[in-house]
Amino acid sequence: MHRASIAAPRWPGEVLRVDRLNAPTVRREIATVGPEDTGGQEGVFVGFKLQIYRVRAMNRIRGFTLIELIVTVAIAAILLTIGVPSFQTMILNNTRVAQTNEFLGILNMARSEAIKRGSRVVICRSVNGNSCATDTTGVWEGGWIAFVDRNQNGVLNAGAPDNEEVLKIQSSIANKFTLRSGSAFTQWIAYRPNGTSEGNVVASGNILGTFSLCDKRGVDHARFVEVTNTGRTNVREKETGDACP
Repeated sequence: MHRASIAAPRWPGEVLRVDRLNAPTVRREIATVGPEDTGGQEGVFVGFKLQIYRVRAMNRIRGFTLIELIVTVAIAAILLTIGVPSFQTMILNNTRVAQTNEFLGILNMARSEAIKRGSRVVICRSVNGNSCATDTTGVWEGGWIAFVDRNQNGVLNAGAPDNEEVLKIQSSIANKFTLRSGSAFTQWIAYRPNGTSEGNVVASGNILGTFSLCDKRGVDHARFVEVTNTGRTNVREKETGDACP
């Protein structure tokens, strides 16, 4: 505790201020008045408080040096180089999972509705959400329509006399992803009342067709949805002969 040579307070409670100019920073301290501060009048002013303000010369504010700036930028560049690709990979993986589950959901929903209603349910490719695509390119990423196919022609006839009911409309899938089928389902996939499946192209065997969900990373990171003749689905990774557009 620093002491200051000061005059004694003139009455109890008086606050005296003392400035000192020889210190490096500005700081406020509280000092207790002692006998040496009051000319030897011991016990008279002991316990009185003084507010002593020390005025310092402020240190000069420093900025970054060029070396410090270069090191900071270099570290930031390294972190971005490592972190950005990992973050992009995580986004693609999460989107792939979401798109796969969404497509599986529409397939399972169509099969369930066909069994429940006792009617044929079709999922057809669509780019406008109003009608089924008429080409057979097998490009599904533009969207699709699920509907009750009462007249069993694989085409949505929402007006009279068929008045086919639309169950769900899906718009285009996420950017940078493709959904293709080059087998039995180039135009539509249908589920019969007994739960079995069929496509617009007649196919035989246990696996009627396969949908491929790909992104810019290619076939090594793609997912393939197989549809059996019993209407069941299976998701797998790439096998020999698989390809992405």
